[in-house]
Amino acid sequence: MFWGEFFAVGVVLMWAGSAICFDYVNQFFSAIHANIIRFLFGFLWITLLLWMISSRFFFSGASTEALWWLGGAGVVGLVFGDYFLFAAYRLIHASYTQLLMTLSPLFAAVTSFFLLHEALSLRVLLGMMVTLGGIALTIVKKNFATASDRSRLKIAISGKGIFFAVLSALGQGVGLVLSKKGMQAYHISAGPETTVFYISIAATQIRIIVGFICFFLMTLCMKGGMVHFFHSVHNPKVVAVTGLGALFGLGIGVPLSLLALQYAQAAVVSTIIATVPMAILIYRRFFHHQHISWGEWLGVMMAVLGVGMMVCR
Repeated sequence: MFWGEFFAVGVVLMWAGSAICFDYVNQFFSAIHANIIRFLFGFLWITLLLWMISSRFFFSGASTEALWWLGGAGVVGLVFGDYFLFAAYRLIHASYTQLLMTLSPLFAAVTSFFLLHEALSLRVLLGMMVTLGGIALTIVKKNFATASDRSRLKIAISGKGIFFAVLSALGQGVGLVLSKKGMQAYHISAGPETTVFYISIAATQIRIIVGFICFFLMTLCMKGGMVHFFHSVHNPKVVAVTGLGALFGLGIGVPLSLLALQYAQAAVVSTIIATVPMAILIYRRFFHHQHISWGEWLGVMMAVLGVGMMVCR
């Protein structure tokens, strides 16, 4: 069974829903404030789920080694990666940022080779190239189809923005590998009777706690940060949408990604997760009736073909 790839597709669906929610939320909250609320809701969802499966509100059985790896994954993936992602959005075109984010599986592949000794077969490497090529084609065709779009892109690009987007891709790719390394250590310390599902939920809670602490400290360091934060949460509708986005992203999506990592190679999981922009495109086609060009459909089919090449044994 291809459980890892199956869970990774679930991550794509959940993160696409989360992205749509936060596309609305970001009109009202700053990136740091949105992340604080996101982590608060995410912590509530994960803690409730952990209590349902173990009758405990907090993780247990994690060794110091596991805490270090998972804490590092929270800092690198959820804080470092997300912070530079939003920073890149502000400096260059959002879709150009998404294009650069396709570097994330490459960073995951290199890191997992050295840290986890995961070597990729030629078939998997070709599947990754086809999938990432399809993603790139879809993004370019969707956003830069006309001469005016291409002209706007040239104006929008900055070296700093490109650098931030690459840093975000690095954070997300490396963060996945650190999570897998941490869960391997967690399995050893928790014992063989501990299920992979529990490990995924508990590891997510550790990452969320670390991420929340980091963003909270960042807010404290900002001039008037907490005052602006409390002023920003007066809109109950926006807070509710943030909670929904946190449920899709942190409450369901992140645990699924950690489940996927326990059944499949980190680079394969990262490549499948990179198709989130395409899931958003298809969602908007069927629910908002937005037009999809032949080039975009070709990109979608290439991505599906690439995933199939990675999955076939």
